[in-house]
Amino acid sequence: MDFGRAFTFVREDERWTTKIGIGAAIMFLSFLLFGIPTILLIGYQLAVMRRVMEGKDLPLPEWDDWGKLFMDGLYLVIAIFVYTLPLWLLFCIGFGVSILPALGAGNEDVAAALGGVAALTWVVMMCLFFILAIGLALVVPGIYIQYIRTNEFASLFRIGEVFGIVRNNIGDILLTIVAVIGANLVIQMVSSILSWTCIIPIIIALAGPVWINISMGHLYGQIAAKSKMAAI
Repeated sequence: MDFGRAFTFVREDERWTTKIGIGAAIMFLSFLLFGIPTILLIGYQLAVMRRVMEGKDLPLPEWDDWGKLFMDGLYLVIAIFVYTLPLWLLFCIGFGVSILPALGAGNEDVAAALGGVAALTWVVMMCLFFILAIGLALVVPGIYIQYIRTNEFASLFRIGEVFGIVRNNIGDILLTIVAVIGANLVIQMVSSILSWTCIIPIIIALAGPVWINISMGHLYGQIAAKSKMAAI
């Protein structure tokens, strides 16, 4: 895994400022339109992944085929939502048991017992929620890679194949997650240090996530390339 290149190759594109700028504009619109334009950024990330998987990370993809970028991003959003359904189920169960004490409002002993059951159930549900959330963070790269390898929406739900990608590349996926978290922390630190300039933190808040999104696409693309070579 070439982490250095993933976070620096962007500037080798002659039009990188324009392409990052378009992404930043989409980020700004996402704040105004309930995050919907973010779907385009996911589609763009997939386009970066495809280029890296094919061995040509430059130039950066153009912002031209908006329809494809949107549909690619939408497919990923739908798939990830489906994979998060167990998390939503756990949350609903935890929320549902929270009303148990109210059922025993007429009897203090019953209310206390139901309160204990509700508290214990909530703790168990939250522990399971946390475990599944970590698992989902590891599965998401597999979903991305599965899609650019097949370009089929239905393939995103061939769970065995997705989990196989994750299992075979778990080390690289963990390193990628750590690298992205680190990059986000650096951006936040720089933004905090330069907060006195007013305008720079705004630029960083809009362009920073786009840069990281592209870098993460490069890292996912590297994993996809390795998986492709291993499958030959």
